[in-house]
Amino acid sequence: MKGIYIVARETFVLLRRDKIFLPMIVVGLCLVLFASMAQESSLDELEKVLFDMGTTGFFFTGIIVCLLWGIKSVCESRRDGSIELQLVAPISRGQWLLGKYFGLCLSLLLVGIILIIAFQVMLYLDFKELMTWKQLAIFAYLFLGWLVFAAICILFATFCNTPTATFSSFCVWIIGMISGILVDTMPRGSTAFMKGLVKSIATFWDFQRFNLTAYASTNDFPPTANLLWFALYGFATIALLLAISTVVFSKRDLV
Repeated sequence: MKGIYIVARETFVLLRRDKIFLPMIVVGLCLVLFASMAQESSLDELEKVLFDMGTTGFFFTGIIVCLLWGIKSVCESRRDGSIELQLVAPISRGQWLLGKYFGLCLSLLLVGIILIIAFQVMLYLDFKELMTWKQLAIFAYLFLGWLVFAAICILFATFCNTPTATFSSFCVWIIGMISGILVDTMPRGSTAFMKGLVKSIATFWDFQRFNLTAYASTNDFPPTANLLWFALYGFATIALLLAISTVVFSKRDLV
């Protein structure tokens, strides 16, 4: 555990020095710009627009951080050979990789907290309101989606170079985002094989489970049992991806 903590702390420091928090400034400026453009809307419409923009900015900020910084933190260590120096210490490859993942997660946590605070401030200034538990839950599940995507990025970074890992991670994530939608929108003329294939993929690889934004403007919300299942699915997916990553990473060349 000490080795994982040391690598995680080092990864967090390196990511911070690499201007990982710069996207938040861009997202904040965009939100302010779009919010000012939507001021002509009614109060209810304006609140919905602001929340949609806030969750969209929140979602894509985490995705960008994982793609541009999470993959880089692993691939650069492999490319420049610095990983070999780190593994001279009493730390295994698996511990090193888990440390990289948890360092990325710590950075994502700080990014998420800052974005949520910024959104709350904007919401209070415009409406004198605090976020409801439902809105906080939506952000929490979007953050869980970040953690799953971070595990996907770490997996591909263990055996691919930076461009290939970035492209592959994004494609795999897109498949998870659209698989559930495809099940509901498949044309009637589709073959039984294709329908079964898409349904099988959606059963095990449906990341729309983390997107609860559609419930923000409605009175209903997924029951507690469903929310617990979504959380369990997310953490189980992370554990599976990290297990595969450590096995792959322990069997291949470091550089």
